[in-house]
This record gives sequence, structure tokens and C-alpha cells, in this order.
Amino acid sequence: MKKILQHGIVALALLHLCGCANLIAHNITKPSGDQVVVDDSFNDYIDLHRQCIDDATPCLEYYQAKGYQEISQQHEAKQHLSIKIKINDKTQLWDFNYDPEDPPLAPLTEDIIYLFPGWGTDPKIFMMHGNWLSTISGADVYILPSANASHRFSFGIDYLPYLKAHIQSRQPRKVHLIGFSMGAVAASHLHTELDNSALYLLAPMTDFRTSIHTFADKFSPWYATLVPSSSVDSAVDKVLSDATLQERDLDIVAKLNDYPSSSHIYLGNRDALVDNKPWFASTNKNLDIKSYDESHMSLITLTNLEMLSALTSTLLAYPVSPKDTVILGTVSSED
Repeated sequence: MKKILQHGIVALALLHLCGCANLIAHNITKPSGDQVVVDDSFNDYIDLHRQCIDDATPCLEYYQAKGYQEISQQHEAKQHLSIKIKINDKTQLWDFNYDPEDPPLAPLTEDIIYLFPGWGTDPKIFMMHGNWLSTISGADVYILPSANASHRFSFGIDYLPYLKAHIQSRQPRKVHLIGFSMGAVAASHLHTELDNSALYLLAPMTDFRTSIHTFADKFSPWYATLVPSSSVDSAVDKVLSDATLQERDLDIVAKLNDYPSSSHIYLGNRDALVDNKPWFASTNKNLDIKSYDESHMSLITLTNLEMLSALTSTLLAYPVSPKDTVILGTVSSED
């Protein structure tokens, strides 16, 4: 992961040396291009959902978790979900087992859950956890494209008309919005436009400009000697202009301050990529803020059982212990 990020910084630096701030902006916003490509190994776990809003506008494609009960019925056997995640030099394995003869753990069968991945995140990463969420809640779970998957980058906000059309057609009892990193922007915007939603933000981006600078400085110490801050600021300005957005549109802390519904925020004390200070400076009593001694990647990959139990307890509306392996599964480390 670190090497990938370093290559990205090198690309940005080289683009600047060519005198092309516009190309830096393009490198930030270019579509990932693979948001609806599914490997054969994932076909048992997901369906492709296609949402349209009118005949003149291209439809939006995103994933739907099949639900663990459906998977179990197809295979007529006890099922096992597992995902291996490597963060720096540490590898963690998440395991979850479900017996098809067991009843649903906590059915929220009239609800919908949307997962909003962050920048550059392959949504397939959330396939296993999407099926896990569907199993423990009974809700329909949908995984959206990453925040930069759109051909016209706008932080995922352009997905909202499609989601509102989907919600209107389904008429769910409640809509649960889970935003990861940059995905918190679109999730927060949608939350303030609905009257039956719950918001959960994991390692949320609070300031795009700060995150871009931090991203570069963190993973490439010599970055500042090659690319002046003014060049990156110009690129950020162009990104916002092309998206027809202003920085206040991305200020989700201020946006939620004006909204009366509660929001659940999960932060990492060792998160070097986002600025957590605005959350702690807020006087909004509707913010339920929890922090953990974790990095950015540890939070958005759901490998901290304490955080996972807090999120699940809020989602299911009853306490779930970090030691509850039936609901949360297990997390183990590999040497």
C-alpha cells in the first residue's frame, strides 16, 4: 500500500516539474475505471445493481451484497466469510461463520444500508463485510463506486440523485449511510437530505486541501522540495471548480452542525491522512464521537473489534461486545 502511495506522489511531482498544475488535478480526479468489474471469485457474493433516473441520463451501476442467508441457501452448507488485509508490515485476517440453519441474527428487513468507499478504494474490498452486514442486520446492503470513480469527479455527490430515486422506489423504514474517508462527503450530504437516515462516518475526511497536503508529506518526505504548496493549492482549486463545488460544500462538520439528527463518528488517533481537530472543536451535541488508537487504514478496513462492536451496537440498537464472535467474527494477526 505504501509503495502504491509513493508512486502516486512521484507521479504528482513529475507532473509539476512539467509545469502542469492541471495535470496534477487530473491525477487526483481521474476515474478508477473498474468500479463495476467483478472477478469470478466474487460472483457468489454480489449482484450488480443498475439505477436509472431518466432516459436521458446514464445509469449508475453499483454492487448489492446478496446476503449471507441467500449464499448459504445456494450452497446448502455452513458458510465462511474471510478477508486478509495487509497494512504496512502487519497482516490481519477477519473471519465470520454462519450456519444456514440459524435464524437471522438481528433482522432489519425493512432497512437499506449504503457503503460509501473513499478515494481510489476498490468497492470489492467491502464485499465480504457487505455480506456480513446483511447477515447480522437483515437489511439490503449496497456498495457504491469509489469517490473518484465518476467520469466527472465530484466527491461522490453526483451519486445522490440515483440513491434518492432508489430510496423513493423502495420506501425503506430507515436508511443507514456508512461513509469511509472521502466517502463521508457524499454520505453526509445524503443524510441531510433524508428524514429517515442514520449516519456513520469512519476516518472521515474533513478538509480536502489539508488531506491532499498531508497525503503527500506523509508518504514522501522530499515532496515539499519538488512541489511547492502553491501548486497543490492551485490543483485543489481546479478540482473544486471543475466539480462546481466550494470548500464549504466539503465541510461536513459544519454541515452536520446545522442538522438536528445524530451522527456517529469513528476516528483514529494515529490517523495521519485526515484532520480530526474539527470534530473535537465542534459544539454539536448531536455528534457521537468515538476515537481509537488506530491508523486511517485500520479503521476503514474494519479490523478493530472495539470500533466494530461500537458501530454494530449502534446499527442494531443493542449492545454487542467486542468478544461476541457470533456477530462480529474474529480478527487475528499473521506474522
